[in-house]
Amino acid sequence: MPNGTDGQLFIFPDNWQPLLSKPLSEVGGEIGTEDDFKSDLVKHSLFVDGNLARYLFKDVHFDIRGLSEKQIRILLLTYLLVLMLPGVVSERVLLECLGPSGSGKTFFAVLFGLVLLGEKFKAQPLPTDPKEFENQVINSYYVVYDNLNRVPRDIRDRICQSVTGMDIVRRVLFTDKEELRVPAKATLALSAINPPLPELEHQNRSINMHFKERPEGTYVSEQELRHQVLSNRDNIILNLLHRMMMVIEAMEEQRSYVPKVNVRLASVATFLLRVARHEGWEEDAKRLLDAWSGDQVAGSLDEDDVSTAIARWMSRSTWVSSQWLTATKLNEILVAVMVGDDAENPTLKQMRLKNLSWEANT
Repeated sequence: MPNGTDGQLFIFPDNWQPLLSKPLSEVGGEIGTEDDFKSDLVKHSLFVDGNLARYLFKDVHFDIRGLSEKQIRILLLTYLLVLMLPGVVSERVLLECLGPSGSGKTFFAVLFGLVLLGEKFKAQPLPTDPKEFENQVINSYYVVYDNLNRVPRDIRDRICQSVTGMDIVRRVLFTDKEELRVPAKATLALSAINPPLPELEHQNRSINMHFKERPEGTYVSEQELRHQVLSNRDNIILNLLHRMMMVIEAMEEQRSYVPKVNVRLASVATFLLRVARHEGWEEDAKRLLDAWSGDQVAGSLDEDDVSTAIARWMSRSTWVSSQWLTATKLNEILVAVMVGDDAENPTLKQMRLKNLSWEANT
C-alpha cells in the first residue's frame, strides 16, 4: 500500500527499491516460458524451470568439472533463495565466479543483485583496509567484488569469518571502555580469472562456478544485459517468491530431520536435504553434496601456494629425493622458493612473504 495510508510512516534507506515495479495485480504475463511450463506448476523448488533458464542462465556457458550442469543450477538456486531468506541458515556461502576475461562471470554475480536489489546494484573493488571491508559487510546484504587477483591476508581472514558469522567490534565514541558489536550480514560473491582464495579453509565455504570463454562474435554489452534482466524482473521475482513459499513449507515439515553431512557448510547442506526429502529427491541431493565436497577439495589445489612451492623446489637441480626434513626446515625451504634469495629487494621479499597463503612459520 502507498506509504502512510494506513496511519504508519515507513522510512526506507536511500537505496531501497521495491521487489516489484508495480502492484501485483498489474504484473500479469506468463511466468513460465518453455513448453508452457509455468512456475505455479513447479514441484521442485530448487530445479530450474523455463522462466529462470531464460532470464538467469541464458547464454551462460559453465566449464563443467566436478558438478553436472543440473547440480550447478541447484546450488545456485539454493544460494539465491538463501539470500531471500536471511536467517534460514547460519552461514553465508561465498560465491566464486571464475573464468577468462569476457566469459560473463562478473555479470552473472551482479545479476543476483539486480534481481533482488534493483537497477542500482553494481560490482565493486575489494578494499585493502580491513576496516573498510568490515563496514561493507555490516551495511550490505549482498556484495560482489570484481576482478580479484591477490587478497591481503587480513582480508582473507575476514572473508572466511564473514561466511560462518562474525561480530564487528568498535569502541563507542567518547568512551574508554564501552564496545559496540554489530553482526556481519553480507553474503559475498567475487569474480576472478584465477582462484584468489585457493586455501581449503575458503574453498569449503564456497560455491565455485567456472565459466567458459565466450565464442568470438557473441559478446553483448553489459548495458543491454542489465536492461534484459530489469525489464523481466517482475516475472523473475514472482517465480522466486513461489519457490520461497515451497521452501518455507519444506523447512517446516522437515524441521525434525537433522542429517549428518560431509560439507563444511552444514546448515546449507541441511537446508538442501530437508527441501529434497520433502520433495522426494533426497538421494539426488546426497549425490550433489558428495560432488560439491569433492569440487571444494579439488578447488583448494588450484593455484595453491604450497603446491606451487613444492613443484618449484622439486624442479630445481639442487633437489634431493628421499631426504628427511623437519617441518621447520621444509617451511624455510618453501618460503625461500617463493620469496626469492637474499640479493633481492627486501621490500619486495616482504611483500611476497605477506601474500603467501600459508602462515610461513612452523
